[in-house]
Amino acid sequence: MQRDFLMCPFFCRNSKVLQGKYKSITLYQVKDMKTFSRNNENKYDAITMLDVLEHIQDQKKTLSYMKTMLKPNGILIITVPQKYILSFLDTGNWKFIFPTLHKYFITLIKGKKHFYNYFQNPNNPLFGDIEKTKMWHEHFSVKSLTELLNNSGFLVWELDGSGFFTRLINIIIYFLPPIIRGPLKKLDKLDNKTFQSANLYCYAESK
Repeated sequence: MQRDFLMCPFFCRNSKVLQGKYKSITLYQVKDMKTFSRNNENKYDAITMLDVLEHIQDQKKTLSYMKTMLKPNGILIITVPQKYILSFLDTGNWKFIFPTLHKYFITLIKGKKHFYNYFQNPNNPLFGDIEKTKMWHEHFSVKSLTELLNNSGFLVWELDGSGFFTRLINIIIYFLPPIIRGPLKKLDKLDNKTFQSANLYCYAESK
């Protein structure tokens, strides 16, 4: 049986590479989600939103578009960062906490043009990978994510998590030479299998 499936990453800078690797995937660059959702009403059996919601200001509106596109009792799979004691190690928020250091580091590594395009360009609605109207990489608790989904017309069936030290481990990995990253990557996999605090996974159904 053929299934219709929509994957919603927040952004894809390597869309041509992805399209070339997976010939059966159709990629859409959607500039007007309201119109796109109406044109694809009740089309999809399942939609995934992998690390998307934490970047978006109007989360309920975005979820309403997903609900429009899902068939009755369609499946929504979501992953988000989970709020816990080590959430402060989320490097996605360091650009807001340490703006001067962030600008220096990005300019040094990527160049001034890259920094302007991704963080200063007034025509870019994003600050890096976060909506300018939001300006924070949000973390969710089980309660807050469940309430958001319930209030947006979804019924949560299952919640799970992964990791505890993964953010710390990945910061260390970033600064290590590639040749010696292997053992820490294995430790990160073990951490994600053992604990359930850093990331949150949700399986929900359209009401």
